[in-house]
Amino acid sequence: MRHPDRVREVLEREIVAGQLLPGVRLDEPTLARRFGVSRTPVREALHQLAAIGLIEMRRARSPIVAAFTVQDLLDAFEVMAQLEALCGRLAARRATEADRAALEHSFEDAAEAARVGDIDEYYRCDVAFHDVLYRAAHNGLLEEQLRALRNRFGPYRRRHFAWRGRIEQSHEEHARMIAAIKNGDPDETEVATRAHVSMNGEVLADFLRSLGELHRVAS
Repeated sequence: MRHPDRVREVLEREIVAGQLLPGVRLDEPTLARRFGVSRTPVREALHQLAAIGLIEMRRARSPIVAAFTVQDLLDAFEVMAQLEALCGRLAARRATEADRAALEHSFEDAAEAARVGDIDEYYRCDVAFHDVLYRAAHNGLLEEQLRALRNRFGPYRRRHFAWRGRIEQSHEEHARMIAAIKNGDPDETEVATRAHVSMNGEVLADFLRSLGELHRVAS
């Protein structure tokens, strides 16, 4: 693997997982020492990350992990809810036996994390579950767009699992989605998937309050 690709892959994974928080500076010399490479591949990797919206390049200053306004996030979740609803609808129509089995396996894999409230493990399982859902829709462009949105807003998506009861609720919502897909019911799957991604008023209020805490940690 080329040095720029390796650096980009590691940083992208850390940003999406919330290990590098919004607003964190990405200093080229520090990164070059960390990865044991010159600054040139680091610079190339940072430009690749900027191109997909994960970091912000700044004139005469170090890049930072992208931080978004409240409106940015509301817009993003609104779009994701609609795209994932379409994905669920297509999955109900197109999922193969292998797709349905993979959804069941992913759901079962998350059961213990949901039971004990393990945020890191449940987030990993949630990403895996949605990866299977995206593939089950059998629409490459839709899958690509959903992955890009999910990765770009990963630190924020992960954070909402810290809210009391959200992990258990999410796991139950996954069960409803799987049941609708297994029944081959596009309408029910679309409704269940949209509800899973959308935020109701109470959850949205908690989410907005959490943004200030997230940005304070990063600053």
